[in-house]
Amino acid sequence: MILITVFLILSLKIQSQESGIYKYSVGDFEFIYYGNGYSYLIPHTARSFINAQNAHKKIFDYQQKGKISVFVNDFSDFGNGGAVALPFNFVMFCVNPFDNIYENMPSNERMIWLASHELTHIVMCDKPGASENFFRNIFFGKPINDNTNPLSMIYSYLASSRWYSPRWFHEGIAIFMETVMNGGSGRMLGGYDEMVFRTMVLDNSKFYKPVGLETEGSTIDFMVGANAYLYGARFVSYLASNFGVEKLMDFYTRSDSSYGFFASQFKKVYGIDIQTAWDNWIDFEHKFQNENLEIIKKNPITKQIKITDKILGSASRQFYDKKRNSIIAAINYPGKLAHIAEINLSNGSIREIVPVMSPRLYFVTNMAYNESSGTIFITENNNNFRDLVMIDIESGDIIKRNNFQRFGEPVINKIDQSLWGVRNYNGRSIISRILPPYENVEEFYTIPFGYQFFDLDISPDGKLLSGTYADPNGIQKLIIFKINDIVQGKNQFEEIYEFEDNTAS
Repeated sequence: MILITVFLILSLKIQSQESGIYKYSVGDFEFIYYGNGYSYLIPHTARSFINAQNAHKKIFDYQQKGKISVFVNDFSDFGNGGAVALPFNFVMFCVNPFDNIYENMPSNERMIWLASHELTHIVMCDKPGASENFFRNIFFGKPINDNTNPLSMIYSYLASSRWYSPRWFHEGIAIFMETVMNGGSGRMLGGYDEMVFRTMVLDNSKFYKPVGLETEGSTIDFMVGANAYLYGARFVSYLASNFGVEKLMDFYTRSDSSYGFFASQFKKVYGIDIQTAWDNWIDFEHKFQNENLEIIKKNPITKQIKITDKILGSASRQFYDKKRNSIIAAINYPGKLAHIAEINLSNGSIREIVPVMSPRLYFVTNMAYNESSGTIFITENNNNFRDLVMIDIESGDIIKRNNFQRFGEPVINKIDQSLWGVRNYNGRSIISRILPPYENVEEFYTIPFGYQFFDLDISPDGKLLSGTYADPNGIQKLIIFKINDIVQGKNQFEEIYEFEDNTAS
């Protein structure tokens, strides 16, 4: 037994050494990261969090107690983040570029943007009033609720009341702060949110009430969890615009004189209950968007021919197959698993070709189509390390699956049948190519950190690679590379157009 115990201890020690888990401590933060692949980002990330923390201390009169642990990882091809404040303060985020589809995540340099957003969650849940301080002393900290013991929720609430607020409450102020603290580059002023609510008014769609948003609005609705961000940001924007930022800060800042229950504090600050204010916002939104729609109606609208009456939900890039007279795309709508579909242009019928495993919310999957061979290229496992899958359009059979390629934005070069795209890992994007028979990835140009390259396309003659190039200021440009130059190690590109105050999406 002693020998077995010694063997286990030695094994764990060896595994720990091989895993390469590192810690970098500075100020009130402990940064934990895995491996050296993105260690170059840690000092910059630390400065970003310290700068954001200093701003939050000033704005919310927040005094940090103890360390905030930040787990920096490369566990997904797309950047993301999250924060919890119970039983201790913890932030985690992935270092890779954000998903820029439809400008749903407008930002400038992503580390300071993430720090601004996630630390807002920490402040909202960790900053105590007099009652929380009292119970934290009794409980020796901030208890987290235990699902097997319902009483634990009461203890947890007494020590951290604001944690038990609806998600729209938390995401609304975090989106407000991410935008204000980064010069207006954030979802509060993004075009995607505006488009969503304008379309809802145009279509006379249902607006969720606060309770409905937390139940039906985050389960059966097409936008699922994203609704908390959309509604929260829009409602907070309405409050700031109509009643001022000072009142908004009074509502959100926890202090000895404020209420722990968010709804009571809202009534104290604004003089009305949240439901009434929410109804007033919905009325305002309809009036505001109808005025915008009237302006739009003054301009001629391009004539359209409806192919199908079915609402297809989110969709990938679409491809027209002239020989089959059909559109090939990945679609995802409620009540049906995400799948690759062939939409017949003659009669509007839809043929399901193959399911898409682990789709993305807004664009389902990265997709390319080789019309000459009838081969569909898609990515699966889209929320982690993307797989590259080749599918026969006729049978739906998988021709080849290359797991964990981390290869996205695929486009076909019709001249040599090569597949070009971008690999995301260790915080960087790399322009890459896969030659037939599509087994090995060649990497050519590593985009500098802070920049992104997406929405790729290749000219019909196979000589030019175009795409959208985003810089750390959030500015997007249309650029063109010469493919021969890329292959030869030349990284110059030609800037075609800069999108002012909007994006290429």
